[in-house]
Amino acid sequence: MDRLSFFCDENKGILTPHQIEFCRKLHLIMNSFHGDADFNASKLAEHLDLSRRQLYREMERIGYTPAPYIRVFRMEKAKEHISSNSVRRVKELAYRVGYKSAETFSDHFYQHFQIRPSELLREVA
Repeated sequence: MDRLSFFCDENKGILTPHQIEFCRKLHLIMNSFHGDADFNASKLAEHLDLSRRQLYREMERIGYTPAPYIRVFRMEKAKEHISSNSVRRVKELAYRVGYKSAETFSDHFYQHFQIRPSELLREVA
């Protein structure tokens, strides 16, 4: 998931150098904190040294708002964990990508990929 383009909406046009740099910082921070269940938009803004309002403005320019971005990032990381066979149980997977509840994680995963994580884990095993 090192492709910045996945998280920076190229369909909105060419990204400016500022937006590309913002995406890089965002990506690095999310790679570091995606497993922290308490990581949220406020903490993301803090790590980017921005106010929450500035964070929302910057993120809207790349096609996201903070909460959906964090969720999508976590879902993609979960899929990476499944693909690499580094987890065997949904509860463990949920914990690794920053969810306290396996049920909530499973619901979000299904909404994003239209398949339950347990089904995908069985397919990969």
